[in-house]
Amino acid sequence: MEHAPVIFLDTNVFHYLRLYLGLAEDLRLRPVGKSPKDTGLAIKKKCKGRARADFIKGRDTLNYLCRRCKDGARVVYAPITCLELMYGLLRGRAIVSLAKEGAPQRMWSRVDEDEILARLLPADYAVAQDAAGKCEATCAALGLPMVKADPESMRDVWALAENIVGHVFMQVEDSVVFASALLESADELLTGDHYLRKIASYIGNPGGAPYGQRTYYGHLKKQIARLVADTTGERPLHVAFPKLPARGAIK
Repeated sequence: MEHAPVIFLDTNVFHYLRLYLGLAEDLRLRPVGKSPKDTGLAIKKKCKGRARADFIKGRDTLNYLCRRCKDGARVVYAPITCLELMYGLLRGRAIVSLAKEGAPQRMWSRVDEDEILARLLPADYAVAQDAAGKCEATCAALGLPMVKADPESMRDVWALAENIVGHVFMQVEDSVVFASALLESADELLTGDHYLRKIASYIGNPGGAPYGQRTYYGHLKKQIARLVADTTGERPLHVAFPKLPARGAIK
C-alpha cells in the first residue's frame, strides 16, 4: 500500500492557519466561502502590524495544505499544540480584560498566574477548549483532514524529546513537536519558528550545517535514527527525517 505523505504542523503554523480560517469564515473568503474579494486586500484592510503577515501566512498555509491533501497527504499536529493554544488564548483574554480597564503602566508587571486566574470566566475556558477542535472541523469541511498525533505515543515522544534536548539545545515545546514529527514518520515539518527550523534542518541534513558542525549533526542524526528505530521497529537507515519546505515555497 502506498504511503500517504504526512505533513506535520508546529504550534505557530497551526496558529496562523487558525487565524486565517476565522477571518475567512467572517468575510466568506476563499476557500471557506465564495466571496470574490481579493484575500490579500481583505487581510490588509482588516489587520494591522505584524498580525497582517501572520494572517497571510495562514492563508498561504491553507492553500498549500489543500493542494497537498488533494494528492492524498495527511496533516498531523502534536497534542502539546492544544496546550500551547489554550495557554495563549487564556492569557490573552485576561490581558484584554486588564487593557479594557485602562491599567496604568506599572500594573502590567504584576500580571502573574494569580492575576490571570482571577480574570478568567467560564466563557474564556470554553473558547480555549474549542480552539483546536473548531480548526479541525473547518479544515475537514474543506476536504483537508487534520488530526492530532496519537496520544498513545506520548510516552515515546517524551523519551525521544529528552534525548534530543540532551544533545542539542531546544525549547521543551519544540523538542516535543520535533519528536512527535519523527515518530509520525512525517515527510514534512511546517514550522514558523526560525530556531526549530534551523536545528531540524541540520539534523535531517547534516551537510547543510555550518562546516565545523557537520560531523556533530551527522552523529546526532544517527543517534536519533537509532532511538526512533527502537520505538517503531524500523531499521535506522529507514527512519524518515522530515523535510522543511524552502522559504517562499508555501503560497
